[in-house]
Amino acid sequence: MLKKFISFLCLFALVICLVPVVNVTEVHAASFADLPKKDRPMYDSEFFGEWGGESWIIEPKLNYVDFPELAAVEAAAKAGDYKLAKEEYLLYYRSNPPRVERKAEYSKLPNNIEKVISDMFIEGIVCYNSPPRAYGSFTGTDSWRTFDITELVSALINSNNNIITVNIVARNKEDSLISINSKESGENAAVLKVIANGVPYSFPVLKDLTIKGGKHKNTNFGFEDKLYSRDSGWPEDDDSARAYFLFEATGLDEKSRIDSAQLMVYGSTDSPEGYQDVLVLKSDQSTWEEGKKTWNNSGLYYYSWQNQFYQKYNWKRPDGMWSDWSVNTQRFWLLAGLAQEYRDSRDEKYAKAAIEFLTEYARTNGGGQLLLPGEDRDGGLLICLGMREQD
Repeated sequence: MLKKFISFLCLFALVICLVPVVNVTEVHAASFADLPKKDRPMYDSEFFGEWGGESWIIEPKLNYVDFPELAAVEAAAKAGDYKLAKEEYLLYYRSNPPRVERKAEYSKLPNNIEKVISDMFIEGIVCYNSPPRAYGSFTGTDSWRTFDITELVSALINSNNNIITVNIVARNKEDSLISINSKESGENAAVLKVIANGVPYSFPVLKDLTIKGGKHKNTNFGFEDKLYSRDSGWPEDDDSARAYFLFEATGLDEKSRIDSAQLMVYGSTDSPEGYQDVLVLKSDQSTWEEGKKTWNNSGLYYYSWQNQFYQKYNWKRPDGMWSDWSVNTQRFWLLAGLAQEYRDSRDEKYAKAAIEFLTEYARTNGGGQLLLPGEDRDGGLLICLGMREQD
């Protein structure tokens, strides 16, 4: 856990280094004119310094003396060109290696999932907490669909847990409905295909059902011929539906080497586009009863919504959400993936999304302020974001 936290901080620092200082002098001067200094954002002149011709009228927060690499930033500040100073400061961070040795690397998820959820975020589809383990799609014709969940099955088996339970969630937010054969349908029920130590295994689904949100959240839909998956755009509403599957990998234990594990389900979508993308998630409930499981008692750890229907960044718990909503959303787990994708691709869209993510958090919750070089004990760049009391 500590290693992951350190890795997160490293990536967090990377994103913060990309944040240009807001020109509050030009944009918000009137708004903050009556606020005491401690309650308003820092002006450009307070950060970069204000030069009086022979000396600093306002001392800069940056240490130009000990860091000659900041010479271009200093020159722009002395000329009063704060726009250029910001550009040079950003260039400084991009072109200089970190002065702190990286203690841990970020452990990427399998199947390029970081890119999947980062691209979703940029599209305005926000998902929280429990990361998907695989992704794929359904077509408009009933057929077998296969999802690679090798990493998930391997982790469970290696911890001596042979109960594999997953659920399928619609990626995009639309009215289209995915229909999947259940074991009650009598044919083409879900199966888990595993190769362990070079030996193939086939595990038929033991339990499956659909859970639905909104007015259906206390209703059980076990023992039906079809399973359904749909996300309309809200974190939860009457149209929310997820298909659950439970397998028992009998004969496998912590000594088994999992070479591959494929979830196979049979179904289709009624999407007018002829296909519909989905995500496969691990269920944290390893035991449940088909005749009792509902949306409300499933202990959901994954929520997703789209900003055209809902706030893009909703930091307060909406109606119907579990009480740990605020805790889970404010762990910023999306930020690590965005930073990683930017570091790998250098595509500015990921940096822009990460910056918006942080600044919107500060704006929404209030009390946000930056502690910049010269203001903290270690002379490093820190960010402190105040939080209002959550629902």
